[in-house]
Amino acid sequence: MSPQRVKTYGWLFVAMSASVLANLLLFQSRPVGGAAQTAETRTHRANAATVAAGGAASRPADQVADTVRVIQRELKDLNLYPGQLDGKVSPLVHAAIVAYEQAQALPITGEPTQALVQDLIVGPSWRAAQASAQGLGVVQGSAADKLIRDIRQKLVALGYSVGQVEGRLTVEFTQGIRAFERENGMAQTGRVSAQLVLQIQRSMAAFKSRSG
Repeated sequence: MSPQRVKTYGWLFVAMSASVLANLLLFQSRPVGGAAQTAETRTHRANAATVAAGGAASRPADQVADTVRVIQRELKDLNLYPGQLDGKVSPLVHAAIVAYEQAQALPITGEPTQALVQDLIVGPSWRAAQASAQGLGVVQGSAADKLIRDIRQKLVALGYSVGQVEGRLTVEFTQGIRAFERENGMAQTGRVSAQLVLQIQRSMAAFKSRSG
């Protein structure tokens, strides 16, 4: 076997070993009965998530997938993400992150970052100042910004009034979401969520079927 192939297999073995160790740490069982996690437990989980999300032996694509998978798991436990733990970035992932950021009064980005992993596992270390109805902390150009614009356009296409300001969580936009939720038998939250995105997708598919 050539030295180059030996080196390649060596790196693969290191990467696989690191991945197995990270997963063993990361997906350890949670306390039974809904008991509150101790600070030590949360710290261990955060460290495990950091290993899984950013291990030196991982390729960049693996790092992203592991980070997203951790975020999906945490958001699923909070009943904010209804999808699979597949490590793939999707509108559902962005929407679930936005829902969490809204609830925690964080800058709204919708981005699956390692900072978000830390917030989800250990708890947000800070809070944004109270946001105004003009924008509610949506970071321009972020995944959240793009998602909100997409939701707004789809709600308009479905006949809902959401105001004139795109890419912002305005009062009119919130009211439009509530109206959509009410007419589709959903809990009226007025918030961007993965459940909202799923229902809008279904409604758009039905709308196109009727129109076409």
